[in-house]
Amino acid sequence: PAVGAHVLVVIGDRDLASRMTDDLHGAAYRVTSTGSGQRALAVARSDRPAVVLLDVDLVDEPDGHAVCRRLKSDPALADIPVVLVASHASTVDRMAGFALGADDYLTKPVQAVEMLLRVRWMLMRPKGDRQPPPRAGGGLMTSDAFVAAARDVLRMGPAALGLIRVA
Repeated sequence: PAVGAHVLVVIGDRDLASRMTDDLHGAAYRVTSTGSGQRALAVARSDRPAVVLLDVDLVDEPDGHAVCRRLKSDPALADIPVVLVASHASTVDRMAGFALGADDYLTKPVQAVEMLLRVRWMLMRPKGDRQPPPRAGGGLMTSDAFVAAARDVLRMGPAALGLIRVA
C-alpha cells in the first residue's frame, strides 16, 4: 500500500526539501513539496496526501506547529499522519509536537533511510491506529475526557500517555 503514495513535504530549507524529495521519488512515492505553511494546508485539503513531512521551523506564517494544529483539528484531515521535522531533538520539543497531534518526529539533518522507514511505518500502520485520540479545545481535556481517551488508547495496545494538570 505504500508504493506510489502521495507524500507532502513542507520544508523551508530548499536544499533539504530537494534531497528529501529526491529520496522519496527514488522510493516510488509521489511528492508535492512546498516551503509555505499556507500552501501546505491548501494542498492537504485539495489532494489529501497519505503523509505530511512538516518542518517545525517554517519562516512564514503559519509555522509548522500551527500547520500541525490546523491539520489535526480539521476532521477531514485529522487522520493524515504528520511527521514533524526539526533541528531540536529534546524530549520537551517532541512532547510539544505530539501534544499538537503529530504522529512521529524526525531530526535534522534528516537521514534518508530513517525518513523512508518512518514514512513507510506511517503508511503501514493499521487504519484504526491512525485515528487521533479524541481532543477538546485544541488538545485540552477535562479529567474525565482524558481518562476515557486514555482507556481507548490503551485498548489498542502499548502506549505512552501524559497528563499535565494546570490551574
